[in-house]
Amino acid sequence: MSNIINYQSVNSSQIHLHSDNADIYYNGSKKSSVEFFLKEPIKTEKNTIECKLSVVSAQIPVSWYIINETNNNFNITMWNYVGSISTVSFTECNFPLGNYTASQFCTMWSQTFGSDWTLSYSSISNKITFQHASKQFAFSDNNEYTSMLPLMGFAYKNMYYSDNAFKLVPPFPVDFGLIPRINIKSNTFILRHNVDSGTKGKTRTICTVPVNAPSGGLILYNNFSNFKGIINIHSINSITIDIKDDFKNFIDFQNVDWTMTLQIDVINDVIIDMDNLADVYKNQIEENL
Repeated sequence: MSNIINYQSVNSSQIHLHSDNADIYYNGSKKSSVEFFLKEPIKTEKNTIECKLSVVSAQIPVSWYIINETNNNFNITMWNYVGSISTVSFTECNFPLGNYTASQFCTMWSQTFGSDWTLSYSSISNKITFQHASKQFAFSDNNEYTSMLPLMGFAYKNMYYSDNAFKLVPPFPVDFGLIPRINIKSNTFILRHNVDSGTKGKTRTICTVPVNAPSGGLILYNNFSNFKGIINIHSINSITIDIKDDFKNFIDFQNVDWTMTLQIDVINDVIIDMDNLADVYKNQIEENL
């Protein structure tokens, strides 16, 4: 009869992070690419058979702008006819950053590009009509990755939209809503089985957090599903955190801090020889006699 007992033990460690305590800010006051140094490394043992990582909770401020430096760029081309001569002007535009409703956007457009523009918003179609007093015009992308056209109701990828009788109505509704989710990523941990549609394969994303708070509010995320991803680690001396949108743009928290708690579960294989354990116990008793 064997006196060997074999079982598995789970050692769990929680890592509490606050962006204000980061040791390196890779993108400054945006605070969405940071690194934390650990005084004592987190290590696995020889008998470790598996490690799992989870984001237990996170408290994330909705402090970024709806129109920001990742989506405020587009081009305006205009024609001015003098007799039979056409003068063309091309302008690369950067719309003022901020949070806008459709009506606020229309007002800011006229303030930014001039009173010859008239923008009208329809709450029925959720579209904005763009109209110029005297010139024909067209909108286009300057860079599809920073284009404002989708927010205005147009499409991505080098599309070109021209007016009809000084008036242009976009084919789609405006989109001044918040991004639907943010992605917590890390170079420290690679979850072996996580996949996203952007890479079509493995990803650095360790957690996606739905944006369920309004602008100026606070996202309170809890891992109710208790999901834990399998990771490979031997020793961790620092932890990097990147927080991005679905288009791989870093979130700009504008110097407002976030917090989160990570948990690492280390599963160890434990083998105990009961005969040896009995000898140890016997020796301890004899030493105390």
